[in-house]
Amino acid sequence: MTFCYAENHVMQTDLPYNALTGNSYTEADGLEIVTLEDAVYLSRKNDCEVCVQSSLALFEQQSSWNPNTPLRGLLYFAAEYEGWLAKNKKYVYSGNLVKIPSPAYFVLYNGTERQEEKMELRLSDAFEKPSEGYEWTAHVVNVNAGHNVGILSRCQLLGEYADFIADVRQEQAAGKPLTTAVDAAVDKCIRKGGKLADFMRKHKAEVKRMYWFEYDAKLHDEVLQEEAFEEGQKRALRNLMAKLSMTVEQAMDILDIPAEEREKYAAMLREDTTMATAGV
Repeated sequence: MTFCYAENHVMQTDLPYNALTGNSYTEADGLEIVTLEDAVYLSRKNDCEVCVQSSLALFEQQSSWNPNTPLRGLLYFAAEYEGWLAKNKKYVYSGNLVKIPSPAYFVLYNGTERQEEKMELRLSDAFEKPSEGYEWTAHVVNVNAGHNVGILSRCQLLGEYADFIADVRQEQAAGKPLTTAVDAAVDKCIRKGGKLADFMRKHKAEVKRMYWFEYDAKLHDEVLQEEAFEEGQKRALRNLMAKLSMTVEQAMDILDIPAEEREKYAAMLREDTTMATAGV
């Protein structure tokens, strides 16, 4: 589940921004929420960005581990800076230096894979060869219950959200289907009270719908990845057979395709050949 909440919390010291950066910012007039307010969103709309104290801070929640966050963050910020320049009528081809808000990119991780408390993922790790002087950093913070206790205690909302996710997983571990587990966790959250409880009362149906939708979206992504892998394997098989005159079995031996999957790939290749012959 992805979660961003910014309703009526501008003047409070326990903002996620303060908890993550160690600041104690409370001036509402100088804080601008750039992307989302009071919203539960999924997929590519799960980020919340604020402009405060000449800093452009983006917070992204991830329930699946992804090592490509520095590159994604760079792309996010490029788009945001473009919008900021237009809004503030700044011209990058000016003869004067254009001052821009400094970036801060935080990834709040609450997936099930075991990860460290805090990590810095760097864009340079993805460079095919070293390129000195170019860097972009994603600050990854584990916000699962029991991790980064200091941060979760400084931001009540983050702490309550971590407990909510833990409750959902506990209900599932007890054998309840996802929809029932979410229902139970939402009801428990409301009974306990707190800031997140107010949100749950207001958006209970939406929270349950979004959680289920994201679960489906994750399965969809896994299917797409599997399909992409199978397509790559098919191309490799065809290349080996065409360029080295191998039989399909020989090509599968080279690619070390498991015995239980060989008939599936053979059938795919036959289907492709049939379609090509028919001109489809």
